[in-house]
Amino acid sequence: WPREPEFMHLFHEKIKTNSNIIDLGANIGYLTLYFKKVLKVKNKILAIEPETTNFKFLKENIKLNDLDNEVICKNLAIADEDTDKYFEMSDHSNLHKITKKITSKKIKCKTLSSVLEEENFRPDFIKMDVEGAEVEVIRGFREYLKNNNKKISILFEVHPDEYNDTRSFNDELKFLFSNFE
Repeated sequence: WPREPEFMHLFHEKIKTNSNIIDLGANIGYLTLYFKKVLKVKNKILAIEPETTNFKFLKENIKLNDLDNEVICKNLAIADEDTDKYFEMSDHSNLHKITKKITSKKIKCKTLSSVLEEENFRPDFIKMDVEGAEVEVIRGFREYLKNNNKKISILFEVHPDEYNDTRSFNDELKFLFSNFE
Protein backbone atom coordinates (compact mmCIF):
# COMPACT_ATOMS: atom_id res chain seq x y z
CA TRP A 1 0.00 0.00 0.00
CA PRO A 2 2.24 2.77 -1.27
CA ARG A 3 0.32 5.61 0.39
CA GLU A 4 0.69 4.42 3.98
CA PRO A 5 3.63 1.99 4.21
CA GLU A 6 4.10 2.74 7.94
CA PHE A 7 0.62 1.43 8.68
CA MET A 8 1.25 -1.72 6.68
CA HIS A 9 4.51 -2.31 8.53
CA LEU A 10 2.72 -1.98 11.88
CA PHE A 11 -0.03 -4.36 10.79
CA HIS A 12 2.60 -6.98 9.97
CA GLU A 13 4.38 -6.37 13.25
CA LYS A 14 1.35 -6.35 15.59
CA ILE A 15 -1.27 -8.62 14.02
CA LYS A 16 -1.00 -12.36 14.56
CA THR A 17 -3.05 -15.18 13.06
CA ASN A 18 -4.99 -15.46 16.34
CA SER A 19 -5.66 -11.70 16.68
CA ASN A 20 -9.15 -10.38 17.42
CA ILE A 21 -9.40 -7.32 15.18
CA ILE A 22 -11.80 -4.43 14.87
CA ASP A 23 -11.61 -2.58 11.56
CA LEU A 24 -13.18 0.69 12.67
CA GLY A 25 -13.93 2.80 9.61
CA ALA A 26 -13.73 -0.26 7.37
CA ASN A 27 -14.76 1.60 4.22
CA ILE A 28 -15.13 -1.03 1.46
CA GLY A 29 -13.15 -3.66 3.35
CA TYR A 30 -9.69 -3.42 1.83
CA LEU A 31 -7.91 -3.83 5.16
CA THR A 32 -10.40 -6.39 6.45
CA LEU A 33 -9.57 -8.50 3.40
CA TYR A 34 -5.87 -7.79 3.84
CA PHE A 35 -5.99 -9.01 7.43
CA LYS A 36 -7.77 -12.20 6.36
CA LYS A 37 -6.03 -13.00 3.07
CA VAL A 38 -2.48 -11.67 3.53
CA LEU A 39 -1.94 -11.78 7.30
CA LYS A 40 -4.00 -15.01 7.56
CA VAL A 41 -6.03 -13.94 10.60
CA LYS A 42 -8.09 -16.97 11.64
CA ASN A 43 -10.45 -15.33 14.15
CA LYS A 44 -13.52 -13.34 13.21
CA ILE A 45 -12.99 -9.67 12.38
CA LEU A 46 -15.46 -6.98 13.40
CA ALA A 47 -15.71 -4.52 10.48
CA ILE A 48 -17.64 -1.31 11.20
CA GLU A 49 -18.55 1.20 8.49
CA PRO A 50 -21.19 3.94 8.89
CA GLU A 51 -21.65 5.15 5.30
CA THR A 52 -24.27 3.09 3.45
CA THR A 53 -22.67 2.91 -0.02
CA ASN A 54 -19.29 1.95 1.42
CA PHE A 55 -21.05 -0.59 3.64
CA LYS A 56 -22.74 -2.22 0.61
CA PHE A 57 -19.33 -2.58 -1.06
CA LEU A 58 -17.86 -3.90 2.20
CA LYS A 59 -20.55 -6.59 2.41
CA GLU A 60 -20.13 -7.46 -1.28
CA ASN A 61 -16.34 -7.74 -0.94
CA ILE A 62 -16.74 -10.01 2.09
CA LYS A 63 -19.21 -12.17 0.15
CA LEU A 64 -17.05 -12.32 -3.01
CA ASN A 65 -14.16 -13.57 -0.89
CA ASP A 66 -16.27 -16.22 0.90
CA LEU A 67 -15.76 -14.58 4.28
CA ASP A 68 -19.41 -14.24 5.36
CA ASN A 69 -18.81 -16.49 8.37
CA GLU A 70 -15.48 -14.87 9.26
CA VAL A 71 -16.32 -11.14 9.30
CA ILE A 72 -19.02 -9.42 11.33
CA CYS A 73 -20.13 -6.31 9.41
CA LYS A 74 -21.91 -3.48 11.22
CA ASN A 75 -23.45 -0.46 9.46
CA LEU A 76 -23.18 2.22 12.13
CA ALA A 77 -20.82 4.82 13.54
CA ILE A 78 -18.96 4.46 16.81
CA ALA A 79 -19.31 7.44 19.15
CA ASP A 80 -19.57 8.45 22.80
CA GLU A 81 -23.25 7.52 23.17
CA ASP A 82 -25.91 5.27 21.67
CA THR A 83 -27.94 7.75 19.61
CA ASP A 84 -28.36 9.16 16.11
CA LYS A 85 -25.94 11.92 15.09
CA TYR A 86 -25.56 14.19 12.09
CA PHE A 87 -23.34 12.83 9.35
CA GLU A 88 -21.41 14.97 6.90
CA MET A 89 -20.98 13.45 3.46
CA SER A 90 -17.84 14.08 1.43
CA ASP A 91 -17.11 13.94 -2.27
CA HIS A 92 -14.44 11.40 -1.30
CA SER A 93 -15.74 8.01 -0.19
CA ASN A 94 -13.26 7.80 2.70
CA LEU A 95 -13.83 11.23 4.27
CA HIS A 96 -17.42 11.13 5.55
CA LYS A 97 -17.71 12.04 9.24
CA ILE A 98 -19.91 12.63 12.25
CA THR A 99 -20.53 16.33 12.76
CA LYS A 100 -22.17 18.79 15.13
CA LYS A 101 -23.42 20.73 12.09
CA ILE A 102 -27.02 20.13 11.16
CA THR A 103 -27.04 18.13 7.94
CA SER A 104 -29.69 16.34 5.94
CA LYS A 105 -28.34 12.95 7.03
CA LYS A 106 -28.37 11.33 10.43
CA ILE A 107 -26.60 8.12 11.26
CA LYS A 108 -27.03 5.45 13.92
CA CYS A 109 -24.26 5.58 16.52
CA LYS A 110 -23.29 3.26 19.34
CA THR A 111 -20.46 3.19 21.81
CA LEU A 112 -17.74 0.65 21.20
CA SER A 113 -18.49 -0.72 24.67
CA SER A 114 -22.09 -1.42 23.58
CA VAL A 115 -21.09 -3.12 20.33
CA LEU A 116 -18.47 -5.30 22.03
CA GLU A 117 -21.01 -6.39 24.63
CA GLU A 118 -23.66 -7.13 21.96
CA GLU A 119 -21.23 -9.14 19.85
CA ASN A 120 -19.37 -10.70 22.81
CA PHE A 121 -16.19 -9.61 21.04
CA ARG A 122 -12.89 -9.14 22.86
CA PRO A 123 -10.42 -7.24 20.65
CA ASP A 124 -6.67 -7.16 20.96
CA PHE A 125 -6.10 -4.93 17.91
CA ILE A 126 -8.14 -1.95 16.65
CA LYS A 127 -7.52 -0.12 13.40
CA MET A 128 -9.26 3.23 13.86
CA ASP A 129 -9.88 5.52 10.88
CA VAL A 130 -12.88 7.59 11.96
CA GLU A 131 -12.23 11.02 10.45
CA GLY A 132 -11.89 13.02 13.65
CA ALA A 133 -14.21 11.06 15.94
CA GLU A 134 -11.31 9.43 17.82
CA VAL A 135 -12.11 11.36 21.00
CA GLU A 136 -15.74 10.21 21.04
CA VAL A 137 -14.78 6.63 20.20
CA ILE A 138 -12.42 6.44 23.17
CA ARG A 139 -14.95 8.11 25.47
CA GLY A 140 -17.48 5.47 24.46
CA PHE A 141 -14.89 2.74 25.01
CA ARG A 142 -13.90 3.71 28.55
CA GLU A 143 -16.46 1.46 30.25
CA TYR A 144 -15.16 -1.58 28.41
CA LEU A 145 -11.55 -0.69 29.18
CA LYS A 146 -12.26 -0.20 32.88
CA ASN A 147 -13.92 -3.64 33.10
CA ASN A 148 -11.44 -5.63 31.01
CA ASN A 149 -7.77 -6.15 31.67
CA LYS A 150 -6.88 -7.30 28.18
CA LYS A 151 -4.07 -5.43 26.45
CA ILE A 152 -5.25 -3.82 23.21
CA SER A 153 -3.11 -2.31 20.45
CA ILE A 154 -4.79 0.62 18.71
CA LEU A 155 -3.61 2.09 15.44
CA PHE A 156 -5.11 5.57 15.05
CA GLU A 157 -5.32 7.74 12.02
CA VAL A 158 -5.42 11.12 13.76
CA HIS A 159 -7.02 14.39 12.69
CA PRO A 160 -5.49 17.21 14.81
CA ASP A 161 -7.63 19.93 13.19
CA GLU A 162 -10.70 18.25 14.69
CA TYR A 163 -9.52 18.46 18.32
CA ASN A 164 -9.89 21.33 20.80
CA ASP A 165 -10.11 21.96 24.55
CA THR A 166 -13.44 20.16 24.90
CA ARG A 167 -12.46 17.41 22.45
CA SER A 168 -8.93 16.70 23.61
CA PHE A 169 -7.24 13.73 21.97
CA ASN A 170 -4.38 14.26 24.41
CA ASP A 171 -6.75 13.69 27.37
CA GLU A 172 -7.99 10.46 25.80
CA LEU A 173 -4.45 9.23 25.21
CA LYS A 174 -3.63 9.97 28.86
CA PHE A 175 -6.65 7.87 29.86
CA LEU A 176 -5.56 5.00 27.62
CA PHE A 177 -1.99 5.00 28.86
CA SER A 178 -3.01 5.30 32.51
CA ASN A 179 -5.11 2.14 32.14
CA PHE A 180 -2.36 0.05 30.57
CA GLU A 181 0.71 0.84 32.65
